[in-house]
Amino acid sequence: MDTSGSFIQNQFCSYEIALKLKELGFNELCFGFYYNENNFEIAIPDVVEVICDKFNYIKAPLWQQVIEWFRNLHNIYIWISYSKGYDNPYSSYIITLNKTNGITTGYCKLYEESRKRVILKAIELCKTIHN
Repeated sequence: MDTSGSFIQNQFCSYEIALKLKELGFNELCFGFYYNENNFEIAIPDVVEVICDKFNYIKAPLWQQVIEWFRNLHNIYIWISYSKGYDNPYSSYIITLNKTNGITTGYCKLYEESRKRVILKAIELCKTIHN
């Protein structure tokens, strides 16, 4: 198992997604933050809170934390399914609470690609719903 910093950082959203989430109003406790596009740090949530407030850094939530945030705050349900035997086995889906906005975001070779794609689609959907 890879115990390097990149393995740990990959458990958190990318800078691109973290910035878009901040613009949407994401303000949950996090273990990670970006102080610019290329620099990521981990700290206890209380420290992250203070640092991000003081220096306007970007909180970096865990991927699962983002999926739960969309479900709990915006009634946007996200899931990624796997179909064994296909060239692009991972498909991503979004369903809103009223079930009228079901969206398939496509098929990807890697789970991580599918997860990124579906969260970016949820961000777009959230902007549409709330504007």
